[in-house]
Amino acid sequence: MADLIITESGAVHRPRNVDWKRAAALLYGDWGTSKAYVIGLAFLAAGFSSLPIILAVCALTGLVGINYIVICRHFPDGGGVYSAARSQGRLLAVVGALLLLADLTVTAALSGWSALTYITSGAEHIAWIKLLRDHIALTFQDDWTAFQFADQLGPQQLMWANDFPHSDSTWPWSQDVLAEQTKNLSPLEKDQILHDNVAELYHLAI
Repeated sequence: MADLIITESGAVHRPRNVDWKRAAALLYGDWGTSKAYVIGLAFLAAGFSSLPIILAVCALTGLVGINYIVICRHFPDGGGVYSAARSQGRLLAVVGALLLLADLTVTAALSGWSALTYITSGAEHIAWIKLLRDHIALTFQDDWTAFQFADQLGPQQLMWANDFPHSDSTWPWSQDVLAEQTKNLSPLEKDQILHDNVAELYHLAI
C-alpha cells in the first residue's frame, strides 16, 4: 500500500491499491477470526447439535462481507461510518458514529452476559466449563445488571467492589448504591456477593 499523501489543503488521501485477496485477508482478520473460534467452541461444547447455529452464523458473516464490498466500492477512500455518512450531511455522520459506538457497547455487554450465562448454567457436565466455574470469580462495581442476573451467573462467583479510591468509584455513595441495586436479592446472596466470597477467596477472617 502506498504512503499517505497530504494535499496542499491539508487533506489526507489514502490510496487503495491492494488486490481482492489481500483485502479479503484483512477483512477476515477482523471479524473472521472471531467467528472461527466462536463456532469452534460451540462445536466443542455442543457437538453436531450446534450445526444449524454455526451455519446461520456463517451465512450472516457472508452477508456482512457482501455489505463490505458494496461500501468499499462506493467509498474507496475508507474512513468508516463517519466518512461514509459525511457525504450526506455532518449531522448524519455524527449520529452514525454514535450509533456505531452504542452498537459496539451493547454487543460487548450482551455477548459477555450470554457467555457467562452459558458457562454458569446447564453445562456442568462439560469438564472445561466446570473448571471455569470452580476457579474463576467475577468482580464488578456499579453494575445493577450483575445483581439482576446473580442467580444465573452464580452468586457464589460474584464479588462486588466500590473501586475506591478511583474517581469512578461508588464511594462515598456505596451504601446508597447497594441499597438500590441489591433490594431484590436474598440475605444469603447479599452476604455472598458483598463479603463472603472475597473472604473465602483470600482466606480473610470476618
